[in-house]
This record gives sequence, C-alpha cells and structure tokens, in this order.
Amino acid sequence: MSIATPPVSFNKVSSTSLKTLKVLQINLGRTNAANDTLHPTSDKLQSDLLLLQEPYIYDSQINGIPQSWNIFNSISNKAAVAIPSRQLHAALISCKQNTVAVKIQTGQQPTTFISAYSSPYSNIQETLLEIQEIISSLPRENIFIGADLNGHNYSDVNSRGTAIEEFILANNLFINNSSDAPPTFTSNSSKGWPDLSLCTQQMIGEIANWEVLEEPSLSDHHYIEITIDSSVKNCTFTRYKTRHGNHNIFLTNLKLYVNSLLRAFRNSQNEKDINEATNLLQNCVIEACNKSYRTKNQNLSPTPNWYTQDLEIEKTTEGAEKTCTKGTPRSEKCPIPIP
Repeated sequence: MSIATPPVSFNKVSSTSLKTLKVLQINLGRTNAANDTLHPTSDKLQSDLLLLQEPYIYDSQINGIPQSWNIFNSISNKAAVAIPSRQLHAALISCKQNTVAVKIQTGQQPTTFISAYSSPYSNIQETLLEIQEIISSLPRENIFIGADLNGHNYSDVNSRGTAIEEFILANNLFINNSSDAPPTFTSNSSKGWPDLSLCTQQMIGEIANWEVLEEPSLSDHHYIEITIDSSVKNCTFTRYKTRHGNHNIFLTNLKLYVNSLLRAFRNSQNEKDINEATNLLQNCVIEACNKSYRTKNQNLSPTPNWYTQDLEIEKTTEGAEKTCTKGTPRSEKCPIPIP
C-alpha cells in the first residue's frame, strides 16, 4: 500500500494584530468618594492603565485601590500610576516629588507613562523640570504624559500658561486634548481645562481616541479616556496533551509511515537527501500526533528585553511591602528578604 507523504505542518504560528491599550486619566480631588468610584469605573471601562493625580491618601496609601493592582506613587503621593492588569510588565523608571514614570511594553517597543501634578499655588517650573529630566533620559522613546498642571488657560499670555507652552514646544510634544472638548474641571463657580494629555511625536499615529467622559467621577475633575493602538506580533504554538494517554494509538498511526521512512533514509546519497528524509520524519511524527492526541494552542509571550531580573526583584519587594502592617514606622515593618 502506498502511503502519501503527510502535509508539512508548523508548530509555531505568527500573526500581527492591533492591540488596544485603554488609559484612564483623572484628578481625584483628594476625596474618598472619588477613590471608591475609581475601581468599579475602571472595571466597567476595562481600563488597562490609570494616570492619577491628587488621590485620597489614608495611612500613606491610596485608599480604595485593590491590593492586586500595581501602584506607583510620586514622593508626595500627588501623582500615581495604577495598573489593574497583571499581564502588563511594568517597571518604575523614575519617582520624583510630584512626578512618577512607569515603562510598559506596548507593541514592538516600550512606552513610558508619566503622571504629574502641579498645585496652582506652587512653582510650576519644579514639576516641569521633573518631567524634563525623565524625557531627557529617554531619547527617541515613546512617552505619554497625563498631568494636571493647573494651567486652565495654557494658551493665554500669563506666566503659568507661557511656561507650559514653552515646555511643550521645547520638548516637541503633541497635545492630545481636543480643542472642542468639554471642560475637564467643573465646580459651582468655575470651569477649566487643567488636565493635559501629551505624547512624543512618534506616538501621534498610535493615539486612536481622546475623550472627556460623562461617567460620574465624584470629583470636580472628569474622567479622560485615551485609546492607544499598537501593532503586536502574536506567536502561538501547538501543544499535544500527551498526559491523557493515547500513546498506543500514536504508535499505530506512526507505523503507517515506517516503510516510507526507511526507504527514504536507505536511498539517501547526499546531504540534500538526508535533509529531505529528516523533514519527512518530522512531518510523519506531527501527522501521527495530530491523529492521536488532543491539542491546545498556547500563546507565546516573551518577556520584554528591557524587563530585567533586577526589575523583577524590585517588583517582588514592592509586593512584599504591601503585606507589611499599615501605619507602622518603616524600621518596624516586616523585613524584606533580598535575593
């Protein structure tokens, strides 16, 4: 009986798809009610990353945030980056007085997300200098900034607005805010647009949407949702579930190809013939496996090359610190083992 050569099969399949990253930006106004609303709102909107300003702080921590979230705070706790998803590899890039920067993998290259805050009663140059130092340390990289700089009329001629405008121009940043968008801040007596969403020029094409949401925030600021599109290469490979048995069935199916395999190897005269016989052997084994075992397609998600072992140790240390007793002096907190 003539046995046909099995079709060539590939265990690994690569494809390119468009991945959407949802970013939520909000100044929580130092209110407990706004903090409590944040978690259910982010779940509803399926937010991947949150850029926060002025969260409500209790016992040196942001109140109302699930322990499972990755939280990165500025020194003053006036700015923070929250990442609900454990699937995102996050690394703390910089932690300054009113600014915090986190790097995650988006598409084929990483993106640094910066959250910053400047009080209307403080010198805005201090916060701008902090952001400037981070940008200067990351040349030609994707950077996204969500900040409340309290520049309600940043396009007008005044010292604070002029400083913001000069900073944007000097760093070749792009303003994502829509000119016809509703105010990002409203109160009984005033309204304004103090919340800015900025990005580097190479990210402009990836910003799919910027929108001030009507979703209640229980803060005097409104939620801003930014949708970032990026091209992602997905790799999957087929796994055979050999633990479920069927090994005798596999041997029976493989025996159908034994004669043709022996003939191929015996007739090999040169390197080309050996390579062809080896490919035939591989195809026969794959075909026998396909007929014998159940399969599972598994995603292959390689760790980003910038996510080093040191960053993983730091992440583990931060997680251990969360389990320590709240409100105790640092010297009395549970010790963190150093690998």
